[in-house]
Amino acid sequence: MNVRHGTKVVDSKGTPVGTVDHLMHNLSTGEITKSVVRRRGEARDLFVSEDEVSQITDDEVVLAISVDGV
Repeated sequence: MNVRHGTKVVDSKGTPVGTVDHLMHNLSTGEITKSVVRRRGEARDLFVSEDEVSQITDDEVVLAISVDGV
């Protein structure tokens, strides 16, 4: 997973979810294993693993899941 801090994140329906706030690395390999998505307001931050990501572009991360009600 090649993601940059601050990248916009949308769910599988195209609904804005938040932005990439933290990246979690495997200490042995240095590989990014999870991203923390900072959400606005009262919504809880999300921990997103590689298998929950559908597509990554320079401008956004598209999740393979919908976050309705999360």
